[in-house]
Amino acid sequence: VLLNGCGGLLVAATMKYADNIVKCFAAALAIITGMLLSVPLFNVPLSPIFLVGAASTVSATMLYSRAPDLSCAAPPPRDSEDEEAVLMEANSARSSPRLLESPADANELSRS
Repeated sequence: VLLNGCGGLLVAATMKYADNIVKCFAAALAIITGMLLSVPLFNVPLSPIFLVGAASTVSATMLYSRAPDLSCAAPPPRDSEDEEAVLMEANSARSSPRLLESPADANELSRS
């Protein structure tokens, strides 16, 4: 009962300070550790399929821990008032006539 209670507290701390993926990796690594401790303690033989699964789990955990942090790549959210102002400015710029200062401006306008 004490071990299950400590496990529940560890899960709660993991979910508070990390995300769900880290919890899944921690559970997988705990299973691997339990099995590796069972070999010398209880003479449980290791199967080849377990070794393949353990190797893929450890490599996935290492790849996840070394991934670059992309959380700062997204731009901050905009207010709806800012968005309306940008849209109004864009619409007024499209509807206003363009002044031509030279024949090159006229050629540029005809191409676009």
